[in-house]
Amino acid sequence: MDYIESKIKGTSLTKTEEKIASYFLEHKNQFCFKTATDLALDIGVSDTSIIRFVRTLGFNGYADFQKHMKENIVQQISESGSPLQRHKKAIERGHISNIAGELLMTTLENLNKTYDKIDMGVIETITDVLIKSRNKYIVGFGGTASVAHFMENKLGCFLPNCQGIFHADVAAVHRIADITEKDCIVLFTFPRYTEMALSLVEIAQRKKAEIIVITDKITCPVAFYADIVLTAYVQTMGFCNSYIAPLWIADLIILAASEKNTGSEGRIELIDKYVNKHKLY
Repeated sequence: MDYIESKIKGTSLTKTEEKIASYFLEHKNQFCFKTATDLALDIGVSDTSIIRFVRTLGFNGYADFQKHMKENIVQQISESGSPLQRHKKAIERGHISNIAGELLMTTLENLNKTYDKIDMGVIETITDVLIKSRNKYIVGFGGTASVAHFMENKLGCFLPNCQGIFHADVAAVHRIADITEKDCIVLFTFPRYTEMALSLVEIAQRKKAEIIVITDKITCPVAFYADIVLTAYVQTMGFCNSYIAPLWIADLIILAASEKNTGSEGRIELIDKYVNKHKLY
């Protein structure tokens, strides 16, 4: 970020560009993920002004500017001052137990690699699918059930008809049998992939529902049936997968959908009223 800040300080800006620059200095991360149009609406300027601003700073366009921002964040994570590097050094010095430090490094590496592959355009497409779909089937079996349950629970606060399927049994088939082309399925699946996951996406494809898969690689068995595939790293030191990176993706989708979905205030207020009444925190 220092490079851009120095460019802002050393560049003669118009009043509109100064307004954009001030917003940038206070909301840097939003420039990394939002479109030029979204930022223009937030700041109260035109799309053209956003483009002119980034070109004034020496970038070819907004895409070039956004790419620089994303690369900069990834670099910051990897630099010596990051928690990952600090704990690597701590392990070498013996200040923490090896298992704790190595687990932290593995987790941060999973997050770093997952973040590096995220395309916010794909995240936006997923939010559009979720908002327009009549029923949202959120599916995960075994270890991934925890991630699927989290997503189904939080989406259900502001989107109607979110249905969780967490057990690989005949009830899962019964429930997915009602899926239609107006619905979507979000499936979390990682090694060792379950046969039931494959069967559910086969049914969803036959019914022409939209299929979103979050998995470890695009060559996994169910990815062939998917309309959208997101990948997350689940490397671990133990015998089971680490689902922190998939959980981060779920949280990202929830946040993006909550910001994009308008008109859900009444639903949220109603739910919150009874959550408070019965102390269901």
